[in-house]
Order: sequence, then structure tokens, then C-alpha cells
Amino acid sequence: GGQAYVDARSRGFNANDLGFMRRNDRTQAGVHIFYKFLEPYWFARRSGFNLNVWQHGNFDGDNLSRGINFNMWHDLHNYWGFWMGLDHSRDAWDDLVTRGGPVMRNPGSNRWAMDVWTDDRNAISGWMGANVRWGLDGDNLSTWNGIEIELKPASNIEIEIEPGYNYSRRDAQWLENVDSDGDDEDDRFIFGELTNKTFEIGVRSTLAFTPFLSTQLFLQPFVTTGDYGKIKELARARSYDFVPYADLEDNPDFHRRSLRFNLVTRWEYAPGSTIFVVWQQNRDRDFDDTRDPDFEPLGDAGRSFGDEGDNIFLIKINRWMGL
Repeated sequence: GGQAYVDARSRGFNANDLGFMRRNDRTQAGVHIFYKFLEPYWFARRSGFNLNVWQHGNFDGDNLSRGINFNMWHDLHNYWGFWMGLDHSRDAWDDLVTRGGPVMRNPGSNRWAMDVWTDDRNAISGWMGANVRWGLDGDNLSTWNGIEIELKPASNIEIEIEPGYNYSRRDAQWLENVDSDGDDEDDRFIFGELTNKTFEIGVRSTLAFTPFLSTQLFLQPFVTTGDYGKIKELARARSYDFVPYADLEDNPDFHRRSLRFNLVTRWEYAPGSTIFVVWQQNRDRDFDDTRDPDFEPLGDAGRSFGDEGDNIFLIKINRWMGL
């Protein structure tokens, strides 16, 4: 099977009153082709393959994204499975990266990604994923690795633990725009070479006391650091060329950690009528004037429980009234 699509959003189109919209002034066209084996065969119980080709632009005629992607997935006979994807993105233009400044060239890249999962019928099951994207110009690299462990110690208890680590090296991360001649128009567009490391752990659990009473927990410590190297400015519009810049006033390095916690108890006290009791906790710490920040993922994740934050308690009552 397959499909082809064309979509356009004019410069004046704005749907943010209805929901989040990433941008306007965009045209999109693409083709999606897929083939599925829905009956068992020699390799797997089910399999799927798809090929995608796309090209996005704006109303000035700039190509904003163009590439090709191939994916395949397999549910194996032992109830394990895997998915793999390959992308190739060609050189394009970026009309937003300078935050109101000139269009800049966006170098092409390649990406490889893979997920593997185990038989989720077991009391202990899991999933593992990894991907890497590398640029074809400049020193750009992004990797992500994550796992999920799912525990079912009893029929009414489910626990999921999901740690993940992301490493990225960006050759040109935007920092600021500068009006150097005082005419109220930015004429210098400043970037930095950024090394960013991020670690997070997501914990989800559900405990069902009865079919009508249950408690759900979500917990997520999050740690990130950013270390900037060479600071530079865009040499000219519609290029990926830079010249050194030495007038940056503030240190852009960063070191942050946070903790998100939600505990929800749900009681259906009558058919169609429910009480929710919610405890939400948000903790954050942003380290000021950080230079060459140390990345201590496990230590910072543990220390996030002691940071200052907010506690929010809510009670919501729904009453079904039949007519």
C-alpha cells in the first residue's frame, strides 16, 4: 500500500488558539510506501517494511528538508521483535535558526536507529533502543541509548523503569543576535560549538487494589550539561561558514537538573462516578556561572530529590447523573 501527500500553510495561518502549531510558511510533499506480512512465515509471525520520501519548503522557494527513509519491523516466532530505520537527509536551508536573521545552510546527515523488545507476556520483559545521527558537513553528531525494564510481580502490579542517555555535539548552536551598528537591526548572528549530555530515568508503576481503586506513579529525574567551545558568527547569509567572535559577554555553559513526580489515586465510587486524588511535585536547580560543567548523571539524579520545588495537591470529583 501507500499514499502521497501535499500540504501547505501560508505565512498568515495561525492555529495556536486550537492547539500547538510548530510553524507556518511551509509546504510539504511526500510519498509513503509500505508492505506487510500479516501471516506467519519462515522468519517471523508478522513483518512490515516502508519507504518514505519527502521534501519540505517555504513560500520563498527554499528547500527546508529533503530526504529518504527506510524502516522495517519484525515480530519473531519467539515473541521477541525488532525495528530498524535508516535515514538520509540532503543539504537544505534553515530559515528559523538565526531567530529572525538570514537563511542559513543546513548540512545533510545520515541516521541509523534500532529497537529490540522481548516477550511482554513474561513477568520480566524489556526493550532496548539506540540511534545515531551524523552530519555530512561540520562536526555534528547525536546519539541516544535507552532501555526499558517492565516488571509484573503480580496480576495487579506493573512497574516500568526507563533510563536514557543522549550525547550530542553540535557544530553551530545559536546563542544570540547582535546589533553592532545601533540601527535597531541585528547584523551579527552568534553561534557556539556545543557538547550536550543528558540523562533521565522514567519510572511508572500501577497498583490496582480492586477493579475500582488504583494508584499510579510517575517519577522522572533529569540531568543535563552543556559545554561550549569555539564561539563564532555566521560569515554570510545562505552559507555554513563562520568567523571567530570574541565579544560574547556571558558564559553560555549550563548545568541543570530537575525532578518530576506525580501520584494519582483513582476511585470509582459508583458506576461512572470517580474521585481522583493527585500529588504533584516539581523540583529544579539551575547552576549559575557554570564553566566546563561536570556531568555526574547518577549523583545529580539522586541529589535532585533534595532540591527546592513545588508541591501541588488536587482532588477532582466526577458524578455521573443519568437522565
